[in-house]
Amino acid sequence: MPTELNNTAVLLGSAWLVLGIAYPGMPTRGFRREPPEPRPKAGEHAVGAAASQ
Repeated sequence: MPTELNNTAVLLGSAWLVLGIAYPGMPTRGFRREPPEPRPKAGEHAVGAAASQ
């Protein structure tokens, strides 16, 4: 092993790395399209709606 870390630590770190790349990659279809716009929470107004009033 190139590091002196415990095998469990390397396994967990590798899993976090894979999840950190896969999670944002799914809604963007492999980073080929723009990420979806965040939806406003209940009771919040969209930024554009407040400016047009």
